[in-house]
Amino acid sequence: MLILYKESSQLRIITLAQKVEDITRLKQIAESLVPQGLPYKLIEQSDLPTDRKYRNIWEIDDQLLTDGYGARLYDQD
Repeated sequence: MLILYKESSQLRIITLAQKVEDITRLKQIAESLVPQGLPYKLIEQSDLPTDRKYRNIWEIDDQLLTDGYGARLYDQD
């Protein structure tokens, strides 16, 4: 599974190092990695285009980011 979210109008994709099948655990992980208040979407790797040539211009409609909201706070140095 991958975690998609948008930050500053740019699509961000988080790839997990290990496979997580428990959806509750996966959402907990997503909430800890996605910045606070930003909506995210969980997708399968196979849902992404296979041609990565133009990956810097991939987009996602905000209305599709429906699986939860991030809870990670930014470091305040």
